[in-house]
Amino acid sequence: WAANGTVVVYPCHALIVAVALDSGRQWFFAGHTDKVAALAFNGNSTLLASAQVGHLSMMRLWDFASTECLSMFKTGMHAVSCLSFSYNGNILCGTGKDRHGKTMVVVWNTAQVTRGGEAELLAKAHTDVDIQILKIAFFDDTRMVSCGRDNVRLWRVRSGALRSCPVNLGEYRSLEFTDLDFEAGHSTEREPDDRTLFVCSRSGHVLEIDYKNVSVRNARRLLPSEVQHSHRREKQTFNSGPGIALNSICLSSSFCATASEDGYLRVWPLDFSEVFLEAEHDHPVTSVSISPDNLKVLCTTASGTVGCLDIRSRDYCTVMRSHMGSILAFAVEGLQQELATVSQDNTIRVWNLETMQQLYEFTASEETPCAVAFHPSQPVFACGFNTGVVRTISLAASKLLEEHSQHRGSITGLVFSPDGNFMYSACSHGTLALYNCAVLKSHIVRVLANVVSQDADHGPDALSVSANGHFLAFVGPSKYIVTLMDARSLDELLRVDVSILDLESTALDAAERVQFAPSSLGHLLVTTSSQKILVLDVKSGRLIRAVSQVHKQSCSSLALSPDSRYLLTAGDRVIKVWDYSMRFDVSSQVFIGHSELVRQVGFTPDQRQVISVGDAIFLWDFFGVSTKGPSKEELCHRSRIHSSILETSSSPGVEASPEEVRDLTPGA
Repeated sequence: WAANGTVVVYPCHALIVAVALDSGRQWFFAGHTDKVAALAFNGNSTLLASAQVGHLSMMRLWDFASTECLSMFKTGMHAVSCLSFSYNGNILCGTGKDRHGKTMVVVWNTAQVTRGGEAELLAKAHTDVDIQILKIAFFDDTRMVSCGRDNVRLWRVRSGALRSCPVNLGEYRSLEFTDLDFEAGHSTEREPDDRTLFVCSRSGHVLEIDYKNVSVRNARRLLPSEVQHSHRREKQTFNSGPGIALNSICLSSSFCATASEDGYLRVWPLDFSEVFLEAEHDHPVTSVSISPDNLKVLCTTASGTVGCLDIRSRDYCTVMRSHMGSILAFAVEGLQQELATVSQDNTIRVWNLETMQQLYEFTASEETPCAVAFHPSQPVFACGFNTGVVRTISLAASKLLEEHSQHRGSITGLVFSPDGNFMYSACSHGTLALYNCAVLKSHIVRVLANVVSQDADHGPDALSVSANGHFLAFVGPSKYIVTLMDARSLDELLRVDVSILDLESTALDAAERVQFAPSSLGHLLVTTSSQKILVLDVKSGRLIRAVSQVHKQSCSSLALSPDSRYLLTAGDRVIKVWDYSMRFDVSSQVFIGHSELVRQVGFTPDQRQVISVGDAIFLWDFFGVSTKGPSKEELCHRSRIHSSILETSSSPGVEASPEEVRDLTPGA
């Protein structure tokens, strides 16, 4: 939580995303070079700490209001798992593993960071105990608490040394503890350290620990509800039986919230006598946090969603829903402004580009969708799978229309002709298929074997159709050959051997991607294994020009803007925007954000946005649209990135179950 409960902050791979709940506006903290593993705020949310994964784990401290990075330093740990800020922001502690895999706890002095200074190492310690969570006591910057498998420990920094002592857990010493939180509020009549610490576990136990006396004061075991009547549920919290596996706990001055493995976010009174509010999810709830005003509860799930429960209204909203695996491909439908994405999590999702909400979700339990294409004029899309099957699905009816099984390998290319009368598919076994879609029930027109290069790396856009619908291009039959065919008959028209185009090179150059420019130019763009882009004449195959050193490594995707003025390329986990005419000394600009391979990149039909997918779905605002020729300034574009954080709404035909909120108070 930030900004007194009006803003939610979470990591998305190498980015940190902040989203305003009322407007959905997003802003970003960019700078990490690998996935962000942990976040922590100081008490008033002015200072944000973030740590990334990797052997050289870097820590960044940010001014939240300006998104400026105030300090960056090495953590000394190879894997940071948890961060905690003191309330005033002067002390930061973290836990992780050293290069030998041993648990470390490190404490830094961050008091000078906001004044232009650096963070200083205060103390560090190695320990053999497991630590799942570590928090600084808000009443004393020098004291911390931690919990993990078989232990709850109290820590203290004194004279530059970090020491700890275990809490005597008695009969509960063998539990797997997952989270902890201090009681909220405090009486002036009690000493500052006269606090109760609540610790939850996988077995459903919640221990109340007397912090001052380092002892267990009370223990409860939360049990799942038993249905006594068809419309009434009663909660039992103390009987024997399998408990609710708790992943997280958070306390306010008037209630407690828990996140559990059974998919429930539950809200309890402080005595845990009954549940008075719960929200059901399809997947385990992994963390929970109460807003500073005690009016909302934030939760995350194992499926990658972030949700918010309003305590007063009993309303639940999904702040973010994401794919659970890498995104393999996307397609854009221009009329309804819809985006379809396919992922390694075996789902196909359709999003609204204007509202940023998920509209549909389709699941293929035993197949992975790997290519997708929208019909240019109908509410229909086609999807290719790793089994070689191609299916067409109606969005209007939310049902499967047709299934084609001409391929045996994974689908590497799937595209419709501009008029929608034909569809083309290619697979990793080299087969190319042409379908007639002009009739009510589409059918196969022609299937050619061993014509497309048998390399799955050419997907998801191994095929390219010219804007006038006359030509089809692909790499094949070998990786050195680019073939052009008549798009209506699959008759071969031209072959270009790219390995002999560079007479000065001693190595054989292989083609990797092909992309037609708009018909008025008559160009075909080919990326090669030597990091070049070759611009070929469509009619003759003549080399018009070549661009070298496009990326340090392979170019994974390319796309040309509808007005032919800008070229997008993806590689090295970055996106480059090029002036297609190459009229400037520096003809490209680099934009970062992805932490993994960028699998596909493209413009929206109106050219006002750029979409890229891989580790996440990124939407970039593109400011290169103008009636006059591009200048150097126009090549710059500011980005708005929705990194798998597109908000969800339930619509007819959505297969994903919406979260269900139940008010369990008497009389409700």
